Amino acid sequence: MLYNYLPMKDRILQLFEDLEKLNNITTHVMQLKDEYFDKINKGEKIYEIRLCDEKRKKIRIGDDILFLKYSDFHKRIKVRVLHIYNHKSIEEVLNVYSLDALGFKGMSKPEVLDIITQIYPKTEIKKYGLVLIHIAKI
Repeated sequence: MLYNYLPMKDRILQLFEDLEKLNNITTHVMQLKDEYFDKINKGEKIYEIRLCDEKRKKIRIGDDILFLKYSDFHKRIKVRVLHIYNHKSIEEVLNVYSLDALGFKGMSKPEVLDIITQIYPKTEIKKYGLVLIHIAKI
């Protein structure tokens, strides 16, 4: 394949597809709240935030994630993991990444902090840290 003639995003995805053929790529399955599922589906959210617990520590660059829409598990999105970033706090995440890319367009940092800590209590974040998964829909 002549990768040089493809746009960068397509080149990266093609390389991962070729690697998938050579290796057995792991697919992780995760539930996703409807609003975030829809944002990933529309390409408005390119990072997924999760606790860096034992399950998430198994995720590797090049793996796939199959997101199931919380209200309807028949609706699914498959994404490829492009990068993985570990962080100690949500404040650290909010100071480094665009709220738009995180799926919180038009919101303030305090609003996003409140949303994340409702999902993951600060005690859990302090215990495990957070993993930011950079994804691309495939």
